[in-house]
Amino acid sequence: MTLPQSALWQRMRQRALDAIPLGASVDFRTPLTLAAWQSQGTYTISSTGSSRFAVVVAPADFGGALLSDAAYHLDHALEHQASIMRTLLSGQWSSPAWQVVTFYYWSYFIAMALSRMLGRTVWFITPELARQFTTLAPTGSASLTRGTYELTCGAALSAGSREIFLVR
Repeated sequence: MTLPQSALWQRMRQRALDAIPLGASVDFRTPLTLAAWQSQGTYTISSTGSSRFAVVVAPADFGGALLSDAAYHLDHALEHQASIMRTLLSGQWSSPAWQVVTFYYWSYFIAMALSRMLGRTVWFITPELARQFTTLAPTGSASLTRGTYELTCGAALSAGSREIFLVR
């Protein structure tokens, strides 16, 4: 198998290697997903704005959570792909509406896996996490509210820390 060599592929490869650094891993017994990282991860809130939070994270810890989420999403995508292929190859009638729904979710899970691997994805902030982030923020900072945020991996600040941004 040969990997694509185009400029776009190389750029995506570089972004994935930056978002999920060397040392990031997934423990197959207890994977640390992004949702679990919210409560168990190591981070500090470095700055806030009215619709933006900057969070300093441990790169390997956070990268492992992104990788774990990507693996889960790819697993879901594979299940949907298998369902579509099984139905198409059976030659029997099946609901076209159900096939559209299955195709939609197949595409959704692929897009989510790719966005997680590239370090630029959407993340739903729960009310509990919003309170936790607001409590950890510097005094007098804006409050984080529940909802969907764009999560972007920023630059490495040091060998053991990197910045991520949450933008409403």
